[in-house]
Amino acid sequence: MLSLMDGFDASFSENEVLSLAAGVECNTNHPLGKAITEAAQSSHCLTLKANEGTFKEQPGSGAVATVGQNKISVGTLDWLKSHGVVDNPFPDAEINRQSVVYVGIDSKLAGVIYFEDKLRDDARQVISALSKQGISTYMLSGDKRSSAEHVASLVGIPKDKVMAGVKPEEKKKFVSELQRQKQVVAMVGDGINDAAALAASDVGVAMGGGVSAASDVSSVVLMGNRLSQLIDALELSKETMKTVKQNLWWAFLYNIVGLPIAAGALLPVTGTILTPSIAGALMGFSSVGVMANSLLLRVKLGSSKQRPANYNSQQENNNRIGSSDVVLDVSEEREGEKS
Repeated sequence: MLSLMDGFDASFSENEVLSLAAGVECNTNHPLGKAITEAAQSSHCLTLKANEGTFKEQPGSGAVATVGQNKISVGTLDWLKSHGVVDNPFPDAEINRQSVVYVGIDSKLAGVIYFEDKLRDDARQVISALSKQGISTYMLSGDKRSSAEHVASLVGIPKDKVMAGVKPEEKKKFVSELQRQKQVVAMVGDGINDAAALAASDVGVAMGGGVSAASDVSSVVLMGNRLSQLIDALELSKETMKTVKQNLWWAFLYNIVGLPIAAGALLPVTGTILTPSIAGALMGFSSVGVMANSLLLRVKLGSSKQRPANYNSQQENNNRIGSSDVVLDVSEEREGEKS
């Protein structure tokens, strides 16, 4: 929603401000930029493009470009001020819980764009499932604190675990601080603002519908773009490690018993000795056992997909992950982070 409050320079109409903002934002992959572009298209605004070579953006702050004869800056209020916008006719723009993006035209603050944060449908269930497993969950947002805490309350994240107004480098710093406390950190994100933190975390998890910068530095990509797949990934990792340990123990015990017999340990007692052909067959049987146990993962994962969406059985899982943290972005938009 675009709002032009009392006190703005009426030289530009709402559609003109939205069209100019879209002319800048069509050059970025940020979800808020895409939302502005789509809003301009749905409002049948005039299609404008930034002059070639003038577009610049700063993750966590905003974007600026020259459109026609005007310098257009879109982003946070501080970002606009750094590009020559002095007066603020909208002092009460950030009172409500909506995300806010300012639009500056040359040296004037021309409009304010409000965004309604749309939560992922499964966000609250995923947070609950992680908490049941003993995993601490934090939310990092570039938005103002009131908006961030409102979103956190909807999904069940305590206020003391909400970091608001953080920029990309601050996200990375927060992840590093948890790691210095000997915590194992997984970062979940989908935007370019998350890339540094995803790369710094022990396990980076990118949403499949996000930008490529996030996917490129992540260890795991959730191709279905559903937050609930994080629970599936955790279960898969635990089942995989369990299978690896089972296979190692099987191979170890099998060889502990088989090698002495193959060496003739039973010959003095029973007169039995393994021929090379029998020993080879038994060794092959060992490999078949290992592969069969590994293939059971497909059966286990297939049955887990038939569970109800509330993940109650997963929440009751006693196989806890100790001393771990998952940093989540639960909003489909980037909760006010510009650029």
